[in-house]
Amino acid sequence: MLLGADFLWGAFADADNFRAALQWSWAERDADAVLRLIGALWLPWLWFGNPDGQIWMQRVFSEPEFSAPELANHPGRIEALVARALLIFGGDPQRRDELFGEAAELAQQIGDDRRLASVCWGRGEYRLHSGKGADARPLLEAALAGFERLGLPDGVGWCHNHLGWAATGTTSNGPWTWPAAIPLVNGSSRMRWLRSLPS
Repeated sequence: MLLGADFLWGAFADADNFRAALQWSWAERDADAVLRLIGALWLPWLWFGNPDGQIWMQRVFSEPEFSAPELANHPGRIEALVARALLIFGGDPQRRDELFGEAAELAQQIGDDRRLASVCWGRGEYRLHSGKGADARPLLEAALAGFERLGLPDGVGWCHNHLGWAATGTTSNGPWTWPAAIPLVNGSSRMRWLRSLPS
């Protein structure tokens, strides 16, 4: 999962090119490329409300070749499971938990700490936006610990952001955990506006 503001903005601005790459990869039956592209795009789809995400999740998970044994441990499958869990609007919460659980299990199985932290973050994101800040907090703290261990400042910054929301019991426009988050955004050209906010 790519969390940086520069990537998110680029994915939004280049949506047509990403869509073309996905369509070409699908037509070529290149499951590896499809999974990698979905892994890079699910977060912009979620945050920018792009309907492509639901369409692609439906395609991927209804296609037998994506359940082939050689793709069972594909790292992109983790992100596809998280994307499917988060893009099920009005869906079954139990099914979401199962998808998150499957993604976490696969990340642990293949030893992918970055994706495991991303799964925890995604689970925390969902719980937070469902009004369950207390449930979100341990998931976000686990994600934070993983991103810190891996030295991924974008992930660390987003975790602090969401932990700030969880601490205030809100799901939007809540204060960040400012002292930790502000230094992390200083290197991002798309996040410069945050420097002007009061700490």
